[in-house]
This record gives sequence, C-alpha cells and structure tokens, in this order.
Amino acid sequence: MIRFLGQHKGAVALVMLLLLLKAGCELAIPVLTSQIVDVGIAQSGVEDLDVLAGYKAAGVDLFPIQMAYLLRIGGLMLLAAAGSMVLDVAAGFVSARTGAKIGRDLRRRLFARVVAFSDAEINQFSAASLITRGTNDVTLIQNVCTMVMRMVLYAPILAIGGVVMVMVTNPQLGWIVVLAVAMVFAVIAVLFRFTLPRFKIMQTLIDRVNLVAREMLNGLSVVRAFNREGFEENRFDAASRKLR
Repeated sequence: MIRFLGQHKGAVALVMLLLLLKAGCELAIPVLTSQIVDVGIAQSGVEDLDVLAGYKAAGVDLFPIQMAYLLRIGGLMLLAAAGSMVLDVAAGFVSARTGAKIGRDLRRRLFARVVAFSDAEINQFSAASLITRGTNDVTLIQNVCTMVMRMVLYAPILAIGGVVMVMVTNPQLGWIVVLAVAMVFAVIAVLFRFTLPRFKIMQTLIDRVNLVAREMLNGLSVVRAFNREGFEENRFDAASRKLR
C-alpha cells in the first residue's frame, strides 16, 4: 500500500491538506456549541461579564444582543458544517480517483505479466486464480488505498486535534481522551489480528467459486447433454456457501 501510494505523493499531500481543514471545521463545531450555551444563553450574548452587569444595571434590553450573537455563532456553525461536507467530498473525490489510477496501473502490469507466462506457469496458478487476482484482488487493493487516504489518514489527525483541544480547554480531562484513543487503537489491533487470516481464507474460497463457474461455463454443452444441470448448480451452491 505504501509503495503504491508513494507513486502519488501529490494526491496524498492534497488529501492530507483537505483532511486537516476538515478536522479544523469539525473540531470548531463543539467550541461554537459551548459558546452558544455559555455566552449566548447563560450571558445573554455578552461575552464580558462586567459589561453584562453594566447593561443590566442600566436596564438595557439584552434580547436583540442575544439574538444577534446566537445568529452569528449559529451561522458560523452552519458554515463549519458546510465546509466539512465540501472538504469531505473533495477528499473523497481525490482519494477515489487516486485509487482508480492505482488499480488501472496494477491491472495493466498484471495483465502484461500474465500474457508473458508459459503454459506451465499458467497451469501452476490456474486460470481461476489468475482471474481472481486480476479482478477481485486488484479491486480490493484499489478500495483499500482509497480507504487509507479517506479514513486511516484522517483518524490520527482528528485524534491529535481532539487531544490538543481538550488539553488547551481543560488539561485535567486530557488523560481521558488519551485513554480513549489508546483503547480504540487496541481494539483495531485485535480486530486486525483476527480478521486478516480470515481474509486470506476468503481469497482461496473466491478462487474456488471462480473455478467452479469457469468449469461449468466451459463445459456447458456437455452438462446439458448429460442432464447434469442440477449437479452443477449444487456444486456452485456449495462453493458459494463456503465463501459466505
């Protein structure tokens, strides 16, 4: 993955920039929400408590000030949410386009390599396995590259940003966020430990489904001649059930 993504450093850098801006927008929303509660509601939209006391002593109507503050901060929240959405779409577009380019290049290289194989080498891999490698496997790599750019890069950015914001706002609560991030990474590590071996088994079973389908389609006239449709259907169903 790193080698493939390394061939598209410009796109990766652009996605990271977009994700940094997106994280800034998303982390700004809780701050703006707290301002609405702490200042807009609790202090009638006046940030300075001394000024607030003076307004109250002078009998100033605070409702227009409060509404103006709430509308301004609410507008900033909507702007941050819209900015986050636009940046997410842009990052998704660049990631998907880069993943598609990686898939295209990999298929081109794989096909050129397979065409150069001898008959013995093709038989060693089996045609079904080569079809799986050229279609399903490449698509998996393409999707993973896209996911790495969209999600894997974003997770540490958001985690670090959240820790920094909590430490700046209330350092006493920083350990809670650090502990939560550590627990999330621990869960991810455990999931990878148990799921990766099963993905390897799944690839073998996909090969089996392709092999059965290819044999059935190549020998379709023979299957019909000997009325073996039911047998072949059961064969394919068994391979599909194992994959499921």
